[in-house]
Amino acid sequence: MPILKKSALDAYLKNRFGPTTTLEAYGPIGKQTSGARYKQYGYGAPIRLTFRVQGKIRQAVLGTMSPGPFGHEHPADRAQAMLSDYDSYSRLPRHIAALDVGAFTDQGELRSVAEAKEFFLLTQWSERAT
Repeated sequence: MPILKKSALDAYLKNRFGPTTTLEAYGPIGKQTSGARYKQYGYGAPIRLTFRVQGKIRQAVLGTMSPGPFGHEHPADRAQAMLSDYDSYSRLPRHIAALDVGAFTDQGELRSVAEAKEFFLLTQWSERAT
């Protein structure tokens, strides 16, 4: 089970919303913390973030998807669902706004992919491929 670190969330929020953004609290809805990390975080558990952007308090929900049956077995399946959600939320009447879509690195960093329109794969060159 991954550990969601305050430092990783803070770095992500600064990158996404500006360098003066500060993370005030985070944790499962109803159980926020201002601590350095939250050990009970797990894929599929929504995390409420409270952060300050240009002096104004904002709140958002960081949602993930649990691996499992019904089309969620592989990371690519979960990525497709999240990308589809991000694309469609703003077009649905009276629906919550999707602020970003991203991915976790092996080091626990959060990376935005919201600006991506098409995807590519860079592979190692091999003489055998020709």
